[in-house]
Amino acid sequence: MAMGYDELHVSAFEPNPSESDYTECWQVFTLPGEWKAAILEALARARRKQDRAYLPIRAFNRVISAVVPDVLHVASNADDLDKPWLYARNALPENVMTRLVAAWMRYFGASYDLKPVELRDLFGVLDVGGSAVWEPAVVDLWENNPTAGGTAGPHQRLFWLLPDTLARTIASASAEHPYDPGGQAITFRQVVTDEGAELVSWPPSKHGGFHFSAVIWIRLHTEPFSPVPRVNLRVGLKRWKRSPSKGRIHIPDRKSIGVYLKPHSPWIEDTPVPERLSRVSLRRGRDGEIVWSYGEPAGMLAELGTTGMPDPAKLCADPDSWIKTAGVVHHTTHGRHGVQLGISPTETMDIMEWVASFLEPKYRRVEPLRLVPGALKPRFQVPKVLKNVTEVVPPTPPETDDPAEREIYRMALEAAEKKQAVNLKNKQKAAADAETAVNAWRELLSHATDCDEVAVHLLYRTPEVRERIVEAARSCLDVSEVHIEEDAALGRQVIYLDAETVAVRITADRLGGLDEPMLIDGHTPYGRKQYEQAKAERAERTRAYLTELAVDAELLVVELPDKDFYAGERNRSITTDPKQAIRVGAGRAGYVVQCITGKPSGEKEDVDSLPDRARAAWEDGLRAVGVRFIPEHTVGDAIPKDLEQLAFWLVKRNRTGRTRPAFTPVAVLIRPGERRIMAKLPDGPWRPYPDILREVTELKPLPAGTNTWEQKKTVGRFVEDVLLELRTRQLLVLVSANNARQRWDGILNPRLLADQIGYGISVSKTLAKLNPRARVVRLRNSGSDRVETPQWWAPDPKTFDERTKRITEAGYSSGLWRHESSSDRVFYSTAEKNDRLNSHKRTLRKLTESVSAAGKPVRAQAGKTMPRPELVEIAVLGMVAGDNPRDWAVFTHQQRFVSEYRIGLAWPLALKLAADIGDYAQSGADEEAEDAETAPAEEEPEQPGLFGLEDLG
Repeated sequence: MAMGYDELHVSAFEPNPSESDYTECWQVFTLPGEWKAAILEALARARRKQDRAYLPIRAFNRVISAVVPDVLHVASNADDLDKPWLYARNALPENVMTRLVAAWMRYFGASYDLKPVELRDLFGVLDVGGSAVWEPAVVDLWENNPTAGGTAGPHQRLFWLLPDTLARTIASASAEHPYDPGGQAITFRQVVTDEGAELVSWPPSKHGGFHFSAVIWIRLHTEPFSPVPRVNLRVGLKRWKRSPSKGRIHIPDRKSIGVYLKPHSPWIEDTPVPERLSRVSLRRGRDGEIVWSYGEPAGMLAELGTTGMPDPAKLCADPDSWIKTAGVVHHTTHGRHGVQLGISPTETMDIMEWVASFLEPKYRRVEPLRLVPGALKPRFQVPKVLKNVTEVVPPTPPETDDPAEREIYRMALEAAEKKQAVNLKNKQKAAADAETAVNAWRELLSHATDCDEVAVHLLYRTPEVRERIVEAARSCLDVSEVHIEEDAALGRQVIYLDAETVAVRITADRLGGLDEPMLIDGHTPYGRKQYEQAKAERAERTRAYLTELAVDAELLVVELPDKDFYAGERNRSITTDPKQAIRVGAGRAGYVVQCITGKPSGEKEDVDSLPDRARAAWEDGLRAVGVRFIPEHTVGDAIPKDLEQLAFWLVKRNRTGRTRPAFTPVAVLIRPGERRIMAKLPDGPWRPYPDILREVTELKPLPAGTNTWEQKKTVGRFVEDVLLELRTRQLLVLVSANNARQRWDGILNPRLLADQIGYGISVSKTLAKLNPRARVVRLRNSGSDRVETPQWWAPDPKTFDERTKRITEAGYSSGLWRHESSSDRVFYSTAEKNDRLNSHKRTLRKLTESVSAAGKPVRAQAGKTMPRPELVEIAVLGMVAGDNPRDWAVFTHQQRFVSEYRIGLAWPLALKLAADIGDYAQSGADEEAEDAETAPAEEEPEQPGLFGLEDLG
């Protein structure tokens, strides 16, 4: 359990008010208006009456990032091109710009079928050498125009330029003053990135044959209703692939793997050696060879004649030998790595203090977060049952009559008797708590399912999982006797558990081969079309098998192999994983699916996590069919007794014919006294939560013509319709900024107005007009490398070192917090550390050696996993007259802590249930089946919201 502290420090920085300004000189490139007009005119003629022409500037941006990584691009669409597009410390030479523009033209000319003569005429218009396209500019890095709602409004270009400037400062300073608390000097280099800035330690460190680097992400952000912009930092690890024992690194069809390249010479002639690492990727060509890829414009790079790149085949055969020049990114989907993710709070504190020294005097640390008094955990319906009460062994009587020995014995016996009395009380309390917990589960199960018997269908691969699921059900409901009926002909067991107020029937059948990898003609599905075909075939096979078994049940528990069975040597692609297909087929047969794996491939022989995972799977399965403990708040009369909780979530789906995803809104409603949780999709009624889980697996990809604006209007109509439908109710609306930003602009910081709600494209209404009794709370976490909220640590004042005048250790702390100078509507929530996943010392170091309290050297321990709870921002956007935002922040914070998961969910329960619908609908291969441009970034892991089973399966 985390210790209690009164304040948290965060990795966030703000402009120092004692400094008057902060400016930087740049060379900027703005696309001349005549260029833009000429290109669009030529493309429009080529398109004729087809889709409207657009400038493919994304392709040009990717080429710039690859061959001249020290040039920044701040425009992502044609609407931004009336302003400066490219920024550099030094302008590119005329001949380089000419070559880049010519390669770009030939690229989009081929895409639009422009004839050679049309390309020549167009290039004649684009007089690259004759136009003064580069010009000097002084950029005010603190340019800020606060919004009407009082939130900071940095100029759009600063979201790239300011983090880049700060990263450049840190990288330059680290060359002279490296990070070296343990005597091992670590320096950082900038990396090309599409957003903010990124630094990696280079050359990489090594742990047991595995290479890795520290990574620092830097992002400019704003806080709701605060006029001062903030720079958030986050430190984590990036792992590099090691040399395979045989062959070469495998790259699946139509996939790519990210590579970080340290330049030793210019990538393109007549340019200086870049200061930054380039970020490119490797993919398989049509004839199977490994080639360099830069996203869409692969052909442009070949045309430019880049030099100095490692040979792709040699790099894939032996990446270890290239590690000082190139790092091939390892991702969690690629299998095991000897370095585990996560950084301890003490090491995070040390790194941030080191960074802070370089950002002064322009920037200062944001003030600490202070603990909000009285923000306790909610009342739990299921008490925590004390386990493993240690037996007291009485002392042995002395064999002599020596008075001293007799006195020692008497004192020891007295102490043992006191301990025994305490143990007896603990045992009595544990027994009473166990009985309370069992009765709570029985009552909840009986009420939530509206019947006297709960039916569960189990499809298993191994007898061990079958037995553990039955044991989990027995333990949950405290059933001593189990009645089993066997049908030898069907190979079936029917297990009956009588829990007095409710009975449970578990029908256990063999999996029938549904766990086999999904293949097309014996081969891994190639691309989305084949994946969808394989998924449809497995879904129909699942439906037919379940229909044939004819078991009357709502919950289906399925045992599947772990991901290595599908992504390892045998098939090498997560597109063979049948989990989502089984969900679809089971949904058609009337089931909600909960998955469980047997013994994970990487688990040690002396470790058995199956009992815990079986219990978690059993309870998660019950939650999936609507059996939920709703946290009971301690705020008192400030919260209406008839309050209903409404959570919105955008479910991600893929479009046909495009790689850009589409989103469908869903709402979840928790009503006091209602037995079942309800949910709703657009154009549908409120239905029990399990019904919506079954339905979302069948959501079809939207047509290719469905654009972003149409989706935003759909989301806006849905939000308005739901709020109007519930306008007579006491309502708390919960929404995640991380999720909603995709298609709900009105909930983001630039559009925020107190006690108003924005939705659709440009609609913003006073909350009272939609629902006069509604409150709106928006939540936001880090979002991994987006760093929307900073990292945090709790400095331990007891470790203050008089010699160095600094605190030397930091820990974790759960609670509700706020900055005293921030808006009274903004708070921050932290949960407890999960000791099951992270039982390591808070002082553990992964980057450098350290010295123990006894003065002995301690080696770096990069092989330890250290997930940490996220810092969750709670912004009370809308209230009713007379409300205190603190009350609603405390209520929202308490909704993260449920009886069956006391250390804290990722989101308040209603929002977590809505997010689970999104996860349930999302195929694990949705990203894999697309033409990925680069491998996903490695990220520090967030503490899972449910032990090992974040996504209901």
